[in-house]
Amino acid sequence: MVSGQELCVGPADRPDKYRLVHLEGSGGEASLWRAEVDLAGDPETVAVKVLDPRHHEDLGRISARWAEQAELLRFITHPAVVGVREHFEGDPPHPAVTGRTGTTASDRALYLVMNWVAGLPLRDWLVLHDGREGTVRALRLLEQVADALDMLHAGRATPSGRPVVHGDLSPGNVMVRDDGRAVLVDFGLVRLTSHRTLAAAGTPGFAAPEVWSRGEYSPAADRYGFAALGFYAMTGTPPPAEEAQIAEQLFGHPFLVHTPPGQVEQILAGFSADPALRPGVVEWLRTLRGAASTSARTVAPARPPRAAPAPPAARRATTDYTEHMGVDAADDVEAQLADCRTGPGELVWSALLSRHWAVVRTWWTSRHSGRTYHVKLRDGLGDWVVVEMWLRGEGTSSRLVWANGAGGSMTECPTELAHWLAPT
Repeated sequence: MVSGQELCVGPADRPDKYRLVHLEGSGGEASLWRAEVDLAGDPETVAVKVLDPRHHEDLGRISARWAEQAELLRFITHPAVVGVREHFEGDPPHPAVTGRTGTTASDRALYLVMNWVAGLPLRDWLVLHDGREGTVRALRLLEQVADALDMLHAGRATPSGRPVVHGDLSPGNVMVRDDGRAVLVDFGLVRLTSHRTLAAAGTPGFAAPEVWSRGEYSPAADRYGFAALGFYAMTGTPPPAEEAQIAEQLFGHPFLVHTPPGQVEQILAGFSADPALRPGVVEWLRTLRGAASTSARTVAPARPPRAAPAPPAARRATTDYTEHMGVDAADDVEAQLADCRTGPGELVWSALLSRHWAVVRTWWTSRHSGRTYHVKLRDGLGDWVVVEMWLRGEGTSSRLVWANGAGGSMTECPTELAHWLAPT
């Protein structure tokens, strides 16, 4: 990348066609950019996915497969599936005006241009829409995703009737548009149809076991990822690896505590290690929503009245599990974290002392082996971070469970969290 200069990409006949405006995210092999293209004299926003071929030994084979899968995506017209505009092989990102010439094959990159989806990843949307109503709305969003996946898996999206696999379902790859519609984005382009690969790729916690063990992608692998999305919508975290832990956490949710045994079995089948036992996404979500609707009617929507604030030491001793916001949240986070000397608790408390971050909200979540403490922070620029942690030793030590960032990132790494919270 050339510092301070506008970068462009494009096909051979128009190498400067797309102006790269902002890097939205990147992984080991690909990056996603918000870009602009001039149409009839005015700029239009698009998304450009860049696959760096230096990660692949056989550019010709990867390029041909990339083109085939991109063309397959262009057949798909569904409101919950991102639209594809074009694909091409071209020079790497370069300064505008002249483009680059004389590049070798190893310098070239593969590009997919898609419609821009204005909105938030489901991961971020859930943080802003938590609580009872947020869970209900999230399940409605997943209904739209299930409808799109059912169409793809059944082969109704292509003239040949071939099934299409998303390949990387995760809360970061479901966008919630400004108008409230859910849209599937960032299809795994080198694994769109059912097949096996030598190098497995996917989002930890959401990729099926056979993806990691055998590099096997199929509609059944998508079904596992969709069940993981349902778990995430209910709990705010990816599902654990063990089915017993999945059951304990999922059916400990107030919406699901009264789920009948038959429905419990049907819901857990979505996480089965045997791909053949996983139900279709529409059927699975119908069972989950039915169980949640039945149980939710037994849960009072209002929180109990908050008691008068107690001194910090007393609150630590009695362990207040209610939600706190505003000034109460600031008092609560001091009570819980002021004595913390390790892990995310120390990081969060130090960030608050720096005055660069302010606490917005605190709350607790029940898990299979206890309760975890959540803190939502916001900085002066409006960015936010949510940190989930275990508190040990009466609040003197802590361990990170998960952290979400407004930039669309998730991490289990304390070092990365420290980087997020460092003053800029």
